[in-house]
Amino acid sequence: MGKGKNKKKKNKEDQLPTHLAGVQLPDELREVAGAATQLMRHPLVSNLVTAGVLAAVAALAENENVRRAARSAGHEAEDAGDEAIRTASRAKAAVKAAAGAMGQRLLEEVKVVADAK
Repeated sequence: MGKGKNKKKKNKEDQLPTHLAGVQLPDELREVAGAATQLMRHPLVSNLVTAGVLAAVAALAENENVRRAARSAGHEAEDAGDEAIRTASRAKAAVKAAAGAMGQRLLEEVKVVADAK
């Protein structure tokens, strides 16, 4: 008769959905994720995780290789932007030339039709 009385009720907020992005999640994964969610709600754990993330960011910021890579990525993005501007300018010139040629051809056709009358 005492079966099930010691079972802890599960909070729906601590569980992942059964389907996520059209993929069915295994029950084991849902249980582990629920336990991790409960653990992350604890103030001490969240403070420890925050401190760890800040320490990692500080270590990366002090690393010369990381700073050099970030600087290089910024220069590459700037170069890509400059190349996009040059490409757009060439495309603009091509469209402008095509429109001019179409206008010339249209005027010639109008003249031919007008002379035929």
